[in-house]
Amino acid sequence: MFDISTFPQADAVRRAAQLSQEDYKRLYYQSIEHPSSFWAEQATRFLDWSTP
Repeated sequence: MFDISTFPQADAVRRAAQLSQEDYKRLYYQSIEHPSSFWAEQATRFLDWSTP
């Protein structure tokens, strides 16, 4: 068996993160509970479509 060590985040890393742990969990659960609407929203926010 082995030990798993965890270390606290440095303040600089926490401030530089784009998402807080709470926001990450909220988005994760939304993606699991309502995947179609979650991914549709993500696509509208982050994808740009163009016709060749």
